[in-house]
Amino acid sequence: MKKLLLILLCPILLLTSCSKSGVTPQSLEGVIVGKKWILNNDVNGFYLSQNGGFYSTEMCGEDVQQGNWIIEDDLIKYRYYLNSQEVTILYGQVSEYTSTQIKLVYYSDPTTTVNLIYNAFTEIYGCTDATADNYNENANCDDGSCGYCINNDCSYVPDDNFEQHLINEGYDNLLDDYVITSNINTVTFLDLSDKNISDLTGIEDFTALTELVCWENQLTNLDVSQNTALIELRCSFNQLTSLDLSNNTALTFLGCSFNHLTSLDVSTNTALTSLSCAYNQLTSLDVRNGNNTALTFTQFQENYNLYCIDVDDANWSTSNWTSNIDPQHYFSEDCSAK
Repeated sequence: MKKLLLILLCPILLLTSCSKSGVTPQSLEGVIVGKKWILNNDVNGFYLSQNGGFYSTEMCGEDVQQGNWIIEDDLIKYRYYLNSQEVTILYGQVSEYTSTQIKLVYYSDPTTTVNLIYNAFTEIYGCTDATADNYNENANCDDGSCGYCINNDCSYVPDDNFEQHLINEGYDNLLDDYVITSNINTVTFLDLSDKNISDLTGIEDFTALTELVCWENQLTNLDVSQNTALIELRCSFNQLTSLDLSNNTALTFLGCSFNHLTSLDVSTNTALTSLSCAYNQLTSLDVRNGNNTALTFTQFQENYNLYCIDVDDANWSTSNWTSNIDPQHYFSEDCSAK
C-alpha cells in the first residue's frame, strides 16, 4: 500500500529538535492527549482522544474527526485513508510544552523561530449571562439554560413577534415567552405597528403606558383595561372582534377603524376627545360617556349594519356630529328602546 507524507508547516520550516525548557517530566503524549487545545486569540484548535482519534475542534463547539493521531518525538501527525491510499498529515512540531500550554513551530530559520501558542481548554457548560438568575461564574460555554424569571416577577408574552420587538427595544434578551416585569412596567410609549403580532398578552403589565400604537397587525382581541394610564390607543387595520376599554378613564384618543368589531362600548371613557371607528362591522355603538360635548372628532362611517348610536343627548349629537356618518345612522339616548 502506498504511503504519502504531507508536510503542512509554513515554507522554510526547519524541523529542528525541540527545546523543551521548563518541561515537566511527563511525556508529550501524556500531556496533550485527552485535552482540547485552542489557539490563542482564536476559537479553533485540535483534540487528541484517548482512543486514537485526531479531531479539529472549536471552543464550545463540535469536534470533527480528521483521522487518527500519531506522535513521533516532537511531531504531531494524523493519518487517514483516501481512495485506499494512506495519507499522513504533519499537524505541527512542538517546540515547548507544559500541562496547560504548548507551542507549535509556525516558522523557523537559523535565526528566528515563530510559535503558535495553544492553551488547554476545559469546557464547563452553564449559563454565562451575568444578568441571568442562574448565572454560573465558572462556566465558559453557554448551554442555553439561562433563566430570568427565577428571582424576578415575569410577564407572559406568548407571541414571538411581540417579544422579539421587546428584545429589539432592549426590554428583554431571550425569546422564551417571558419578560421581566420590572423592565416594562415603567414604559410610557410603545410602537408595535406592522409587526405581524396576533396576540398582545402581556400588554397588561405595561401599567405606566400612556400611548399604544399597534395598528397593521393580526390582532383579533385586545384588552387594555388594565392599562389605566392609557391616553392614546391606535389599533386600526387589525382583525379585532373584541376591544376592552372598560377601565380606561384617561383615554382621550381612540383609533380603531378598519377592523371587524361588531360592537363598541366607550361609555366608561369619559375623557374621550377623538373617536374613529369607521370601516368596521358595527351593529351597536355606545358613546354615552357623560361628556359627549368634549368629543370633537368622530368617524362612524362605513358601518353599514349600524343604525342607532347611543349618545348622551340625541339632539346635540344630531346637530354637531353631522359628518363622517352613514345615511342610516341616527342618535338616541337608549337604542334598546327603539
